[in-house]
Amino acid sequence: MQLFSLIILFILISLSGQVVYAEGRGLGNRPTNLTIYVTRAITDDVILPNTTLSSSLISDQILMEGCPGEFTPATFTVYTPVDVSRLTLGVSELTGSAGTIPSSAVDIRVVKCWYQDKGDTHGGVVASGQKILVPELLLKDDSLVKVEDEENYLRMSDGSYRWISDTTKHSWYTTPRPSEFPVKDSDKLQAVDIAAGENKQFWVLVRIPEIAASGTYTGIIYLSNESGELERIWLQLDVLPFTLSPPMLEYALFYIGESSTVYPDGSISHQFKSDRQMQVEFQNMLDHGIYNVSLGGYGHDIRDWYNLGKLLKTKNVVGMRNRPLYYNFLGDDNYAGGLNWRTTDLREREAIRQATRDVINFAKQYGVTDVYAYGLDEKYDQDEILEYKPNFRAVHEAGGKVYIAGLESLGNYFNLLGDSIDMINNTGVPDAEVAALWHSVGVRVFCYGNPQVGMEKPETYRRNYGLLLWQRDYDGTMNCAYQSGMADIWNDFDGVYKDHVFAYPTVNGVVDTIQWEGWREGVSDVSYLTTLLNKIEVAKVQGKDISDAEAWLADLKVTDLSTVDLNTLRAEMIYHILSLIIPPTVTTDVASSITTSGATLNGNLTNIGSAGRVTVSFEYGLTNSYGGTVAGILPTLTSTRAFVALITDLSPDTLYHYRTKAVGDGTAYGNDQTFTTLPKYWWQRWWKKLSSWMAKLPEYFSSTGTWEIVTPVSGTYQFVLKRQ
Repeated sequence: MQLFSLIILFILISLSGQVVYAEGRGLGNRPTNLTIYVTRAITDDVILPNTTLSSSLISDQILMEGCPGEFTPATFTVYTPVDVSRLTLGVSELTGSAGTIPSSAVDIRVVKCWYQDKGDTHGGVVASGQKILVPELLLKDDSLVKVEDEENYLRMSDGSYRWISDTTKHSWYTTPRPSEFPVKDSDKLQAVDIAAGENKQFWVLVRIPEIAASGTYTGIIYLSNESGELERIWLQLDVLPFTLSPPMLEYALFYIGESSTVYPDGSISHQFKSDRQMQVEFQNMLDHGIYNVSLGGYGHDIRDWYNLGKLLKTKNVVGMRNRPLYYNFLGDDNYAGGLNWRTTDLREREAIRQATRDVINFAKQYGVTDVYAYGLDEKYDQDEILEYKPNFRAVHEAGGKVYIAGLESLGNYFNLLGDSIDMINNTGVPDAEVAALWHSVGVRVFCYGNPQVGMEKPETYRRNYGLLLWQRDYDGTMNCAYQSGMADIWNDFDGVYKDHVFAYPTVNGVVDTIQWEGWREGVSDVSYLTTLLNKIEVAKVQGKDISDAEAWLADLKVTDLSTVDLNTLRAEMIYHILSLIIPPTVTTDVASSITTSGATLNGNLTNIGSAGRVTVSFEYGLTNSYGGTVAGILPTLTSTRAFVALITDLSPDTLYHYRTKAVGDGTAYGNDQTFTTLPKYWWQRWWKKLSSWMAKLPEYFSSTGTWEIVTPVSGTYQFVLKRQ
């Protein structure tokens, strides 16, 4: 138990990103006016420019931990008693005995505080009219947003600032073209100014390479200005010896964006997107754990094949799922798409069947297997709900499925629609009894509005859309929405609702938010949980003792998540995973197809271990220190088998070392092998063979025996040494 506690303590320190030194430990001998505070990243506690931070948080070291392929966050805050101008931050590569992680994998941004509407007490839907200063934006350029006298100003590409705090209420959203609203963040982290007596918070995000070997990597974050280096922060990253399983829950969002020939360059809104905007946004969602989205905007044409094709193709390009397709072409007046979903007219009902068949047939070319039609949106009038049922039946008759957004406490949906839908997306706090009810008739249960997107509360999103969904036996989430502006999407005060935004649109990309980071950590929590459950199943087959892990999971299932530290739970999951994992094994085979400048390297994955998949590669170089890496032609394997890689651009007539590498639940290496590339010219190759033959002559002439001339069957005379 004491060892368990020590392991959990070490993991907790890594997860929190915080190291607290004993009293008297300084930050080095360099004279500086900067004080560095290292705090936990995912928290609802805010750090404002005037927040007084505890001296116990002063540190010059950040500890981080994660798995290959994972995004792992940390944060630190700089305080200065005097004005500091043009502060720049740089980061080194991360190095360790297991290899090197490039500095490009470390993304540093400024956490920008600005004024937003407070929202209501829970769902965050209704605007309160109360302005509060909150940290939200993750910027490369701190000057993109200017805050003066409780007003926000957004810088345009020409350097001018636009006021974005107008409280005049609008009934509908705006779609300015990029030329009319040219907002764009910098591609690189820009210098920042810190006023005397204020804090400046920074966000650190490490994307651990998928091929990173387990081990400890260290690097340095440099803080400098025109007078030279001011401070250093030591960054330590521990890469865990296993890979994460995809989350067992389905993570989706409502996505209102669409392609339009009228807006080929897109817009600065949630609606019209250029090709680049759409691809960047889908990649951004995938990077935050969103594998699927609900497509279709307000009142769009359901047979707009140009738009639907662009959306489905872009999802495929970035690696999102098109199975199933959630398509908003049913519902109320906002989503009706030209169809009357409350009709009793048989001809109109046939139009619904035909529309469903048309969407199914079109979507097949993009890998879509199931089409879910959006049935209704937050209805609570029972008579009105019943009017939809015959038309839901029409969708089923055409081969489609139906999903709805439900107000479970108001609509009595189960009794009305339990036999008519395939998925319900329930608003509010998830309820295990409600989930069991729907599961009893084979209906999947999702959650949204707990809260809606847009509240500046990272830890709330992590908790409510992470382990809580598993505790309550939900199948997934489809929150509203990735972006949904009430009027100007950059102005939180001009609608009767708060804007629902995880990432703000720009000319060429998005600006992320801290709540978006909290959401991703919730997805990661579920991935760790899924990994643990998978390891338990493998260990059960292998006869390992799984009683401790199963007992811990049983306790977690009934734990009040609002009373526990989510980092502690993550650390305990890691502990139990480590107790169950088995590393892969791999061998290095003889190289083949050797030329003057290349070769085929051969290896064999002999045991996959406890991982569901293993990443294989080769290390090679002029010595057994290697230095080069090449992935296998099939870089990811799910079973034992041989694998190969091709290497080129080698020097002729040169000896090379190589070995196999396998990353699964742990990192394994094969034995060292060598090969020599062929000489460049034919006569060099001929001379090398002759030299090799001549080198053996002394062995023959020094041997005891007599030479005789032998005539073989072919009639050619040969000298043969007959040994005595």
